[in-house]
Amino acid sequence: MQNTSLRRAWRMLSCSTALALVAACAEPFDPDLRDMGNGFDTSAAALNPPPRPRPDDRGVISYPNYQVAVAREGDTVVSLASRLGLEAGAIARYNGISPDSTLRGGEVIALPSRVAEPSPATGAQTTGPITPSNPPVSAGRIDVTTLAGAAIDR
Repeated sequence: MQNTSLRRAWRMLSCSTALALVAACAEPFDPDLRDMGNGFDTSAAALNPPPRPRPDDRGVISYPNYQVAVAREGDTVVSLASRLGLEAGAIARYNGISPDSTLRGGEVIALPSRVAEPSPATGAQTTGPITPSNPPVSAGRIDVTTLAGAAIDR
């Protein structure tokens, strides 16, 4: 009996000490493990991200598994939803924001359901989602070979 209560006291002391140490941290716990092992380093990718694909006239960027919309200056969730023909409440819930939220120009909003695919009719350079055979325009230049190959494949 005495052995059980001694173990219980030791556990309580250990847990209390650990809790006190965690609570004493002024900054969130975020260890940097990049210098361990094989030197895995993603800092170059984080500092030099690839350019974002150009949205169509509605602000839609389409990927194989999802679509996003790029907000215009002064947009609200309601105006964005109206432009895309979606329900503002669904967009707000999907993004964890209020339907009356004002969006910043360039802010990327995930769409809860697919809208019509970008096409030349909506101001896009190509038709359909961005895939390896249908890459975004890079640096204002169009790779005609890739574009023609993707069109022939379709």
